[in-house]
Amino acid sequence: MTTTSAPKPDNGGQLTTTTGTAVTLADPCKNNFFDIAEAHLENFFNKVTNAANVILNLPNEIKRISRLLTGAASGYIGSITEQLTGKITPIISRGLTDIANSVEKLLTGKSVTEVIKKTTEEQDKLKGPIKELFAGLECLASKVIDAAEKIFSDIINDAIKTVLNVPVCAVTQILSEFNNKVANIIDSVVEPLLGPFRKAFDFVLNVKDFIFGSIDVIKKVSNLFKCGEKQKCPTSSKYIIDKGLVKDRGEEEQKGFLQQALTQGSLSQGVSNLISDTELFGIKLNASGSSPLCYTGNVLQCGMPKVEFFGGGGTGAAGRVILGNFVNELDTEDIIGSVQRTASIIGVEIDNPGSGYEDTPFITFSDNCDKGYGAYGRAVIEGGRVTSILITSIGENYPTETDQQDEVFYIDDVIIENPGTNYDEDDTVEGLELTISNGRVTAVGIKDVAFNGYPDLNINSSTGYGAILRPVMRIVPPQKEVVQVIDCVR
Repeated sequence: MTTTSAPKPDNGGQLTTTTGTAVTLADPCKNNFFDIAEAHLENFFNKVTNAANVILNLPNEIKRISRLLTGAASGYIGSITEQLTGKITPIISRGLTDIANSVEKLLTGKSVTEVIKKTTEEQDKLKGPIKELFAGLECLASKVIDAAEKIFSDIINDAIKTVLNVPVCAVTQILSEFNNKVANIIDSVVEPLLGPFRKAFDFVLNVKDFIFGSIDVIKKVSNLFKCGEKQKCPTSSKYIIDKGLVKDRGEEEQKGFLQQALTQGSLSQGVSNLISDTELFGIKLNASGSSPLCYTGNVLQCGMPKVEFFGGGGTGAAGRVILGNFVNELDTEDIIGSVQRTASIIGVEIDNPGSGYEDTPFITFSDNCDKGYGAYGRAVIEGGRVTSILITSIGENYPTETDQQDEVFYIDDVIIENPGTNYDEDDTVEGLELTISNGRVTAVGIKDVAFNGYPDLNINSSTGYGAILRPVMRIVPPQKEVVQVIDCVR
């Protein structure tokens, strides 16, 4: 006799050096500068704080992350300088017009020829400064981009002393300090070029105020639809190796974080008469108390893993993970010292089915300590609602509550993904009753049994092959007597 089985949700494989690495994919519908920067920083700090990387060449890693961040920021820098040029150009134009009006008023009663001659003389005094100004603005972006790698390198060198992981506030602080330095460079280049115009007419523009205060700077970074062309937008542009596609931030959320970085930068520079007592990396953020300190140290309370639904056109779906295959932690040197047990994800209990789902939403599993990996699942929808989750890979290393005990689990439902072929009516599988018709599995009955882990649902058959049976698990026992507990191989 031979045994055939459905593809078994594996344990996520062995942890590799790339596990947990965040990758930001191209997105034609929005700019994802913040997500790109966050992914690069997250990967960098995960790598340099990993105790296993004892031979890590830190200077090379800092150089590498600085180059990556510079590449991500180049479009952002270009947008700032483009916006600044767009702001200055009409001011210069209005100033030249003001000069002409002043001359005309001064020479009231004089001939037109005399007025034109005097106007030309006064405006010609600014020809040289105008040429220098726009030549400087033209190469401004390249100058800042050339300096950006050194800027990021300095910031990372400072941050690495305190940042052990990368919450959102740490990314905004790093980008805030980057904006500070970019603003200083732009101001040092542009302000001297504006001097002649401030003397010649009423030129009112504070370069730093413009950089930190203009929401248009952020809006211009967007890669939204061009020329009315409709783009097919991906559900998410963020992928984490061995964890899968995860929910990324929408366009407005991206703008919000960038605006927050600009605001923090303006606070620390004292721009626009705002409170100027902001400091970075855990020292002080706004003495008024309106902005909390950014905690960038180690997360010590992992809590339970969570499941998140995104995409599919609907909203509201929510659930709780079911953990199994518990393992006691033996690594006393683990940086997450409070984690004493880990587990795999064997199911999801649906708390809220949501509504309006036109396509199957993506799901992602995560934990606060970012320890678990390898768990994947697929949602099942009916009538626009999420009815269940099929686990395709149970993963491993997800932290559990320290007082959590071993559970027994029950099959709530079985989805026949593939009925297979050439099965015999006498073929069996532990915990189920099969209905075989014309060599195919057409129905499944659930026996009164419990499991101590995730069931493989292997079909014992000498002829059949190809059937894929996916169990939907639950913890609450059925309203009947359980006559058997099946020991699942761990």
